[in-house]
Amino acid sequence: MRQGLFSLLVAVLLASAAGAQTTIEERMERVRAERSVAAGVDLIKWDSLQREGGWQRWWPRDQQAPGFSLDATKGARGAPALLLGGAGRKHVFGGWRYTVTKVEEARDYRFIAKLDVRSVPNPRRNMLCRVRWTGKDLGNEVTPDYVTRYVRGQGYEMSFDETFVAPRGAEGAVVELLIQEIPSAVVIFREVRFEAGATARARIVRVACVYWDASGGESVEGTLKALGALVDKAAAKQADVVVLPETITSVGTGLSPQKAAEKLPGKVFFALSEKAREHKCYIIYGFYEADQGAIYSSAAVIARDGTLAGTYRKVQVSPREAEAGVTGGAFFKTFKLDFGKVGILVSRDAAFPESARVEMLDQAEIIFVVMRREDLKTLQARAVDNGVWLAASGIDTPSVVIDPTGSVAAMAFKGIGDSVALHQIDLAKKVRRPWVGDWRNQVLKERRTDAYLKIVQE
Repeated sequence: MRQGLFSLLVAVLLASAAGAQTTIEERMERVRAERSVAAGVDLIKWDSLQREGGWQRWWPRDQQAPGFSLDATKGARGAPALLLGGAGRKHVFGGWRYTVTKVEEARDYRFIAKLDVRSVPNPRRNMLCRVRWTGKDLGNEVTPDYVTRYVRGQGYEMSFDETFVAPRGAEGAVVELLIQEIPSAVVIFREVRFEAGATARARIVRVACVYWDASGGESVEGTLKALGALVDKAAAKQADVVVLPETITSVGTGLSPQKAAEKLPGKVFFALSEKAREHKCYIIYGFYEADQGAIYSSAAVIARDGTLAGTYRKVQVSPREAEAGVTGGAFFKTFKLDFGKVGILVSRDAAFPESARVEMLDQAEIIFVVMRREDLKTLQARAVDNGVWLAASGIDTPSVVIDPTGSVAAMAFKGIGDSVALHQIDLAKKVRRPWVGDWRNQVLKERRTDAYLKIVQE
């Protein structure tokens, strides 16, 4: 096997340090023994009894092979550093692999790496640290889990740190440190760990989306009474979040956006704030907001204690709304609630794939949609596009909770349910698709933004 100039230079450095090998091996053996008794922890370690510490070199074709080397002077915990170089190959793809012989399904496994990175302008694209689960009962899942979270330090320093949950049927894992399509890369993995943690803890949130037929009011007071009753019904089912439709003071009342608009905090906010405080639940609702001479189609988030947790202004305003004097918001937005991070869209926002994608990239785990009407298939597409939960509440359309595979988990509509679509979501549990696995994880890592430039061109 041919190696690039990078590997040859490192080999010369290793040769000059040959006299210290005995000491290094003794240190490695001592660290290995200490790790073997670490209760509940299974570390990827340097195994001095195996060639190259148990790590294996991998590449699909000789024309794509990276340069490999070890550096005893730059490692940590008694193990040499693992080096990868682009070897001047435009289509380089390959790296180091380590096989973990035993994992337990439903247990947390934390990947940690400290490294030096040079000539890698796009780590998300050009560096692939990933975990490939193995097991005879794993089914037809063949895709890996990627490490997507990294932090740049000083100079060339970088660190990776991400926790995964071993899927059902997992018995072992293969951890991979790869580079791709970066011919000038120099990557030094100074430390790599893969630690077993506790059994994964559930993060439960009960989401309720109400279906409202906009009858029984024809006034703001009547609307608030009807929606308050729906909140009571959802709260009786122990909902943590209750989602109401779009522009609730205009639909059914006949009021124009200008006449229905109110400043925050206003009559609608105070009425729903009382309900949120009474039931200790979040309430998300849509309304026309008046602010500094403009009118927006907004969504407000009321916290469990009745305070305002935040507002979002609809970006993709329809032509009809614009002609009625409604102004579009300037950006998409996410919110940190006590159970996780969420995004909010208002009706027509959900018709555009980029809207949900932006909020998912900002780490939203659930996207809430307040709407009057929207095509169900469109909502399902937004969920499956991004591997996120989506919960939508409407008036002339079904109110639904949709899982990350695009399947409807709960629905309320005319003749379906009791006007409340409620579903219990465990945000700690990854929803994995056959052959695909955790699609959200892959979206975060595999996007080819370099090929998508036309999307943002005017």
